[in-house]
Amino acid sequence: MRTIVIVTASIGAGHNQVAGALKESLLQLNSSQQVHVIDLLAEKRIYQMVNKLYLTTIQKAPSVFSKAYLWTQTHQTNPRAVSMLHYLCYRLLKQLQQKLSPSLFIFTHPFPVAAYRSVALAPAYAVLTDFGYHPLWLNRQLSGYFVAHSSQVMSLRDEGIPASQLYLTGIPVKKGFAAPVETASYLYPLLNEPAVSEQHILIMGGGLGIGNLTACTDLLMTAFPQLHFVVVTGNNKALYDSLIIRTRHLANWRIMGFSNDIPRLMKQASLLITKAGAVSLSEAAVAGLPTIILNPLPGHEEENAALAASQGWALQAKHIHEVELLICQLRQHPERLHDMCQKARQAAFPEAAANVASLLQIPLEERGLLSC
Repeated sequence: MRTIVIVTASIGAGHNQVAGALKESLLQLNSSQQVHVIDLLAEKRIYQMVNKLYLTTIQKAPSVFSKAYLWTQTHQTNPRAVSMLHYLCYRLLKQLQQKLSPSLFIFTHPFPVAAYRSVALAPAYAVLTDFGYHPLWLNRQLSGYFVAHSSQVMSLRDEGIPASQLYLTGIPVKKGFAAPVETASYLYPLLNEPAVSEQHILIMGGGLGIGNLTACTDLLMTAFPQLHFVVVTGNNKALYDSLIIRTRHLANWRIMGFSNDIPRLMKQASLLITKAGAVSLSEAAVAGLPTIILNPLPGHEEENAALAASQGWALQAKHIHEVELLICQLRQHPERLHDMCQKARQAAFPEAAANVASLLQIPLEERGLLSC
């Protein structure tokens, strides 16, 4: 029986969402194979250590995070903490090899990519979960890369990865995001149509619930008392509790914690306000959802935001008050909202997960015919 092990890391929810989408498509294509999703950070102490370091840096010292990101794009470093993380990842991969005897590994996070060694492990593939390229994803011992954007193909080829190992598939998302929506339903909440109470503006801060959502909520409560809003706070319970108190007297505001119902929420929304996680942006594109990007994290999210904006379906707000201005502009020019919706669908890869699953069923010697 064929066994596939997908290795992810729960820094935020995006990497895990991609792993889930891949598992869904792999099993739909071949239900007889076994597909395991393994979270590298499932061990509580490692998760707390990594998440605390990550959250502290991006929230309290974003300039440090930005400088570190840019520096590691052009320098190789091997500090003790990174070496320890690589050792722990490799040890886990060895354990998985011995326990599950996988036919292949799939990595949706760069941690296992850096730790992978082909001599002792089954063939492995990386699924890049950002729109830009970072050398952390580079490991010449991998058998292939499934990438989100053509620029990543060029970057990896510049690193010496042969074209036969590169596949431009987009970022895998679950099938629910691609289901059809009612024609022009995205216009209702922005144009004050009273008939559709389910329509809303969706506000998200990723799985970690970050991105200055408190200030955003406070502003929009006052600026647009007639519009409907849904805020998803992810796993940030403190933020959830705070927003519940702030909006407790408002019938047009709904506050939710981590949810598996994001496909429905996106398809019922007229507009998304979010940070620039590439997985969330890919889901929004597939759903045809115009997006305002607020406060992208320095480094990879800035690259994600720039690409989505260049494709014409996302707008960038550098300050919280720009969100109010952009919503006002879209309400005054609904044809622009319609255009953004169309451009989102044009930029989307709704079949990314299915295409990755199909490519992984093809014998190694045949894959070069379908690569970039």
